[in-house]
Amino acid sequence: MKWGRYLRKWLALSVAAQALALTSPAAAESSISAADQQRLLDLTTSVLSKEIDLERFYLKYRIVGTYDPGYRYYRYFALQDAGTSLTLSANLLSEREFGTHLHDPDRISRRTARKALCAGMLGSIFDGASSAIELASNTRLAIAHRLKNENPRWSTQSVLERLKIIDAQEAERESLIARLPDSPATEIYRAETNVLRTYRQWCLYEYSTIYADVKSFQSSYNIYYGMNIIANGWYLASFLLGYKLFNRPNLGGKSAVSAIVGDSLTIADVPAYTYGYKVLYKFWTSRLGRAMKQQFVEPRSEAKTAFDEFNKRIASARPSDLASCPGADLRRKIYQDWSLGYDDFVEKESVDVRHEYRVALQGNLSGPAVGGTYLAQDVMGALSFYSTKKTHPSASESLAFAGSISSLVGTSASLAMTNFFFINEQLHNRKLKKQHIYPDELIQARFKTLDSFDAMLSSNGRSTQ
Repeated sequence: MKWGRYLRKWLALSVAAQALALTSPAAAESSISAADQQRLLDLTTSVLSKEIDLERFYLKYRIVGTYDPGYRYYRYFALQDAGTSLTLSANLLSEREFGTHLHDPDRISRRTARKALCAGMLGSIFDGASSAIELASNTRLAIAHRLKNENPRWSTQSVLERLKIIDAQEAERESLIARLPDSPATEIYRAETNVLRTYRQWCLYEYSTIYADVKSFQSSYNIYYGMNIIANGWYLASFLLGYKLFNRPNLGGKSAVSAIVGDSLTIADVPAYTYGYKVLYKFWTSRLGRAMKQQFVEPRSEAKTAFDEFNKRIASARPSDLASCPGADLRRKIYQDWSLGYDDFVEKESVDVRHEYRVALQGNLSGPAVGGTYLAQDVMGALSFYSTKKTHPSASESLAFAGSISSLVGTSASLAMTNFFFINEQLHNRKLKKQHIYPDELIQARFKTLDSFDAMLSSNGRSTQ
């Protein structure tokens, strides 16, 4: 009986000791093995590392996708300036002849008229050639990117491969966290899960903007170049028909109608480029979302909320809790610097974005206005031929003279704006470089920041997952 009482007391004490051990922090943390705890840390740093690598990848793609030969802008400006100058010379010659012999059209110099037509033809050729060269250059670059596997489709496949690895590691990480009992250390890991998710979505959103911008920017510019080539083709046809007027006067109407077609394309050219960009941007973003089965929403506010929660968990944790989450404080600094760096990048880049918006707005206003002056000239030319040529020769010449004045104003404005836009662009780029916010500099600064994050993780014993 005595031994029975001792045995019962010993069993009761053993059960109580085991219950106490299970409720102690040490026992709680031992619910997963030390190897699993190390695996949890490795997965956390690996997911963060791969999100950093994802951002580095799509920034490199942005450089490739938006690459523009440095001499392109000067080449295009030179040809455009030459073409507009030649067209202006043609208008000056025509205006002088019509004005001088307004009441005596038979004395108009055929030699001068031919010179004006030749200058106009050369102007159309130079203007159309400027767009044809750039369209060919864009085509060559697109083929080169495809041959090098640097095209948009390749970039999307590469992003999907990276996301697949990130998601798999994040799923494994969450399964390990689910096996941990409730504790301050576990709450830190759970809060960091939300941070990693929002930063993944952040990277995905930024990639979608880069992808859609590259696709729509190239396509919309090709629309602009194509329409400009066609318009100048009609102008060239008009000048050629005008040249034959000396021997075949009945071609005057066809010459005017050909020019009117070119004018219509000129008026619609810049708005078509701008509107085309917006439509294509939405199209490519939607198509990318379907291909990746993702929704692209900028999660900046969600990221801030997640980071604040993570930051609060760390701030309220005891030293023993932080010891159970090695590197949490260092990763908190990375998340903070990442967020602040992106905000700084957006703010600095907005200077160039606002400039591009103003240039686009000016083009949308000035392009149709200049095209309208050309249209006025050619409509007057058509009226001159079809309505008054035979019945009222004097009125016919007056209409032609008024049309030449309208075109002279438009061509002069076009030449002035071509030079203004060029000089303004050079001054703007100089300003950006002086303030160290030139787009290339901003991207390189982001690369340096990402490299510093890698160095911080490496110094903390980052896993090579």
